[in-house]
Amino acid sequence: MKKVINLDDKKNIIEIVLGGDSFIISRVVLRMRDMYASYIKLSADYLQQVEKENDKEKLSEVAEEYAYKKAEMLDDMLFKLLEDNGYEYNKIWWANHVESYNDIENFIVQALMKDTDPEAQKKTAEAMKI
Repeated sequence: MKKVINLDDKKNIIEIVLGGDSFIISRVVLRMRDMYASYIKLSADYLQQVEKENDKEKLSEVAEEYAYKKAEMLDDMLFKLLEDNGYEYNKIWWANHVESYNDIENFIVQALMKDTDPEAQKKTAEAMKI
């Protein structure tokens, strides 16, 4: 007798609508969560640098470097998330259908939160408004 246990059973599925298209997200793998943790660390490090930097020219360089790295990391995470869920990542489509990187970040966060307890989701949503 053969018993099959499907640990790939997609329990929590969300639909995210952005730019007039709908995306069904069912898989958020550990690697994606690690990528997001690295992104959060980058953001925290940037804020620390901004707080301690007094030189406006240096501050401008730090901000520019952060902006490029942030865009690159969001792009990599979006690619991973879409490919893992069966979508082909079309960078041109995204550039033409989102208003800012904040939209992409919010898309990623919503996907990451799909398996999170609703009470924790509410706290995260409130924290993001600050």
